[in-house]
Amino acid sequence: MLPVDERDGEDGIRKADALISHYLHIPHPETLSDEVWCDKAGQAQWLHRQLHQSA
Repeated sequence: MLPVDERDGEDGIRKADALISHYLHIPHPETLSDEVWCDKAGQAQWLHRQLHQSA
């Protein structure tokens, strides 16, 4: 999976949704409130970096 870059626009939102689903096991992240979605996106991106930093 690719890390999310805000320059990706809508594609970045899809990538963040995929990270949230994959790492946090939230099946439909698009249904989260904006505030919760932002928190979860940050958590998922952090997990992704931690897991792939040493790879």
